[in-house]
Amino acid sequence: GGARFQVGCIGLAVAKDLSGEEWEILPPLVTAVGVNDQTERPHYVFQDGKYYLFTISHKFTYAEGLTGPDGVYGFVGEHLFGPYRPMNASGLVLGNPPEQPFQTYS
Repeated sequence: GGARFQVGCIGLAVAKDLSGEEWEILPPLVTAVGVNDQTERPHYVFQDGKYYLFTISHKFTYAEGLTGPDGVYGFVGEHLFGPYRPMNASGLVLGNPPEQPFQTYS
C-alpha cells in the first residue's frame, strides 16, 4: 500500500464568529484510522430523513496489507453529526472493475 499514516477522516468545523478567522474543529464523523490515508471530496445527500455521506479513495492509499478498489464510499446516519454506518457493509458504493482499474468515476 501507499498509505503513509493511515489516518484519513471526515469532520466538520464551526466558525466561532462571523469573521471566519477562528474555527472550532468538531470530532470526526467518519475515520479510516489504520486503514487508509484518504477520504477525499466528501459530500452529503439528505434524503428520506437520512444523511448520506460520500467520499472517494484510491487503491494506493490503503495501509500495507489492505486493499480496496478506487471508488466511491458511502455512509448513512440519522443525524448530521452521526453516528454513521458504512453502506453495503464495506462502505463501497461504486468501484472500478478489476479489469479496468484506472477507469474514472469522479
